[in-house]
Parts: sequence; C-alpha cells; structure tokens
Amino acid sequence: SIPPTAPAAVGSEVVEPGASGLKLSPIEAVQAYAAAKDDPAGESAELFDTALADGSDRDPARELWTTLVEHFEQPLATLAGGRHAASSRLVEGSVTALATADSGALVFGQVRSVLEASFEPVEGLSIGFQEESYTGLGAATLTMTKSARIEHMQTVVLAVPPADSEDPIRVIAVADVPTAVEVE
Repeated sequence: SIPPTAPAAVGSEVVEPGASGLKLSPIEAVQAYAAAKDDPAGESAELFDTALADGSDRDPARELWTTLVEHFEQPLATLAGGRHAASSRLVEGSVTALATADSGALVFGQVRSVLEASFEPVEGLSIGFQEESYTGLGAATLTMTKSARIEHMQTVVLAVPPADSEDPIRVIAVADVPTAVEVE
C-alpha cells in the first residue's frame, strides 16, 4: 500500500532531496537502497521492509542482482586472475519526493548497478549466463571467455517514515532494466 498524500485538488508538498525530519533524507534513502543491493545482509538492508504478509519478497530486483553476482563469484574464485566487482550507485539528480500525510515522504530515485568480471583466458574455458532480457544489448553471445560487464538501471519508489517513527523504510516499487552487456 502507498502512504496517503494530500488530496489531488490541493496537491502534495514537494520534499527537498536533502530534507531532514525523515528517517533518512530522500537522497540518503536511495543511497541506502543501493548499498543494500550490494550487501544484502548489511546495515543498510536492515533499514528496509520488503517482506509481504505471506513472507515472499516484493523486491525481486535486489534478489536478481544478488543471484547474478553469485553466478560469477564461485567460478571466478577458482580461476587464475579471476575477479569480479559489483557496485550500485545513486544516479545524481534523480531523486524527487512528495510529502505523505504521516509527515513522511514518498521518494522516487534511480540506481545504476554494474557488475564487472574477468579471468585470464584459458583455451576452451567459458562462463555462460542466460538471461533473456540481455538479448540485443550489445553482446553477440552470453558466454564469457575473458571478461563481462553488465549494467542495470533501477527506478525505485520508497516510503520513508518520519524521523521519530519506528517503522522501516518500505520498498513500494522497483523497475529494473538491463541497460548494457559487454562480453569478451
């Protein structure tokens, strides 16, 4: 459910991206979401409530990203020169927010996530990854024989409670779109 805002005839007050008085400012909330993507068990992840009443996760974008990173992590750990790095960052200037009736904010922002992986080439050795949404994003094949770079863009909508609230930040919606795939 989305927290109520002002009636449509009146319009909702715009909240500045750096505003205080919230559990986190709108910018900090989107930055925390990005940090939670990179470290699902970390401190930032604890700020968010993503579980539905039935126990399922309503934020499959974070789960998808974790699964993608893990797909490369194990095989690269055993290969010469094998390495991978994943990072998610706030897209500067993307954060907007509206005041909610409970003195919180409905926050909209974008996060860019990048995974880079590589290993020293070995004749006949490859790491494949199959993801239908990567087709047509620049990679002729989804088989890595030396390196890969995968980029996703997420648009997130967060319900950030007021500073004095015990409630967690709620993930209202996430749209995750793969934007680039480069494979050698």
